[in-house]
Amino acid sequence: MRKQDFGLKDRLLLWLVSSLGPVLLLAFGKTWRITWVGNESLREIRDRGGKVLYASWHKNILPLAYFYRKQGLHIMISEHRDGEFIARTVKRLGFHPLRGSSTRGGSKALFEMSQVGRRGFDAAITPDGPKGPKHEVQPGTVVIASRANLPVVPVAVSATPCWKLKSWDNFIIPKPLSRVVISIGKPLHLPEKFEEFEIESLCQRVKEHLDENEAQAKNFF
Repeated sequence: MRKQDFGLKDRLLLWLVSSLGPVLLLAFGKTWRITWVGNESLREIRDRGGKVLYASWHKNILPLAYFYRKQGLHIMISEHRDGEFIARTVKRLGFHPLRGSSTRGGSKALFEMSQVGRRGFDAAITPDGPKGPKHEVQPGTVVIASRANLPVVPVAVSATPCWKLKSWDNFIIPKPLSRVVISIGKPLHLPEKFEEFEIESLCQRVKEHLDENEAQAKNFF
């Protein structure tokens, strides 16, 4: 969204969110008791200097923004109004936001994301973002992974206790002093070339991997 699309009130709110948001997240995150599960799944890829496309359901954005801060991850964020707030906030946390989605600015963002892996960087995406349907993989995930030649690595979060918002994705916010588990699933390698009619089945494969890893995180407690 362009700056001129914001009124004075929005610009003030944007400044507050992007300035105070990272501070509050860091304050919360430092109290969380964190357990990592499945990190060994990445060992073979990392040993040969490989990069990955992390994929997680939209509800996990907040805790993952804390766990993966300052790692130079390239992430796709919607060009909608809400996306501007998220983009400015995560940029302060050391992410590289690329603006676009399946509905606005998609082609340019898909191209930029597909170049990330070839330039030697990790990337991350929320396959059901920015507005759902919940836990449904959009084709952009398959296109990016294929074009960038990056394995899809599922990441899931479970926390107890936590707040769950009454949003379309049931957005989660771990409470201070929460026990938090981050589950890393096995890398999923998609074909570099495929026909258009195969996209739906490839999306289903990605969904199954994410759901399986999500269940593993949820069952940890």
